[in-house]
Parts: sequence; structure tokens; C-alpha cells
Amino acid sequence: MPEPEPRDRVFVDPVTSQSMRRIGGGLLFVWSVLFASFALSLVMLGVVWALPTYVDPVVWSAVDMAGNRLR
Repeated sequence: MPEPEPRDRVFVDPVTSQSMRRIGGGLLFVWSVLFASFALSLVMLGVVWALPTYVDPVVWSAVDMAGNRLR
């Protein structure tokens, strides 16, 4: 498949004659990953807010080399 010409990567608006760069390739992938992670975070926060009794809290504990619990 031939490489597209540089002019193919620019979109010219027929109404305003303003040229705009097309988003594609790596930049589109980065924006998609950022948007998907943000949306997933919002969904998980909504589930925790709506169903707090079904969420198991994480309890952190620390132990020294001898096996004694640190406070």
C-alpha cells in the first residue's frame, strides 16, 4: 500500500477554507487509552458509591524482619 501524500493528512473545511490536521495513528491511540482509563475509573467509582456493602476494603499491614507487626 503506498504511503499517503502529506496533503492527504490535512483536511480543508469547504465552508471556511481552514485547514485542519487529521488525528490518526499513535495520537488517536493515546487519546483512546486516556479516555478509556478515565471512563473506567468513573464507572468503578460509581459502583463503589452505589454498592458500598459489596466492596471489600483493603487493610494494609507491615511486618518487620522478625515477624513483629509494625504500628
